[in-house]
Amino acid sequence: KKIAVDLSDDDIEKFFDRIDVDQSGDIEFGEFLDWYTTFVDMCENSARETLKRLEKTTTFTRSELETIYDNYKNVSASVVDDGTIDRDEFKAMMMAGGVSKWNTFLVDGLFRMFDQDGSGTINFEEFVNILAIYHDKNKVASEEKHKLLFSLYDVDKDGKVSKSDLAKILNDCLCCNNMSLSDKDVMRIVDKTFERNGCKEFMSLQDYIREAQTRNLL
Repeated sequence: KKIAVDLSDDDIEKFFDRIDVDQSGDIEFGEFLDWYTTFVDMCENSARETLKRLEKTTTFTRSELETIYDNYKNVSASVVDDGTIDRDEFKAMMMAGGVSKWNTFLVDGLFRMFDQDGSGTINFEEFVNILAIYHDKNKVASEEKHKLLFSLYDVDKDGKVSKSDLAKILNDCLCCNNMSLSDKDVMRIVDKTFERNGCKEFMSLQDYIREAQTRNLL
């Protein structure tokens, strides 16, 4: 529990038996040291494999990846030191960057964007992958960046952007910059955006890409 690992009683018993090599019912220091050494080696091997994959899929240098990892470690240990970034740690990171705590639509949207597997936490590889796409450091198709930002606007995750989705994000962005507009003015901007792309109630990914390219947003 202290390291945020939720194990059942059966899992705990199996885990204990694995470390208790001589099955004495007690874990001796030597047994624990052997297990811990193996565990650390596995973690180091896993970290090396992750770095190799990221060097293949992004244009970040090893030095840049190591710097990103140092920052990632600080964030991932800010609430629970478990090697991943949870929602609370992510919000704290965003607040430190100037995003207001109540800005839930924007923060939650960004968290969902980073949490690619929907596990509820962000691992290092997910963290780097999104940074790479956003900063044009990825080696995949450029459309990935469009998909990434489209997912941010798609607040309810139904695969399309509604006027309500766009209005929520627009209000959050305005508030982030200490600006505000009346609901009527916000909806006027939203309506014009939809009309410009020939959309009625929803905007597809292709509609969004056309809008972004036309207005040189990316």
